[in-house]
Amino acid sequence: MIAGQLPAVNSLSNDVAYVAGLGLIRVVDGGYAIANPIYREIIPRAMTEDLQRALDQKTAWRLRPDGLLDVPKLMAAWQEFWREDGHEAADGFVYK
Repeated sequence: MIAGQLPAVNSLSNDVAYVAGLGLIRVVDGGYAIANPIYREIIPRAMTEDLQRALDQKTAWRLRPDGLLDVPKLMAAWQEFWREDGHEAADGFVYK
């Protein structure tokens, strides 16, 4: 939706019809356009929240026992990523 294309799955059809009925999105040239730029981030997030929650994301590793973010552990993971794949990030993750 952010790219102005129709979603690959039809599970959002009721939600799409609802927000289209409210005038928040419209169909333009076979794709969707968000009517007001202020909603460009929130509408796709809200409409795909169930799909996002279904993704298996292990997040406990970055939290302290009290539930707060473990910044040193997170920074160490970032440094490890950067050592392994930083050259890709510096190149803009362009497919090679």
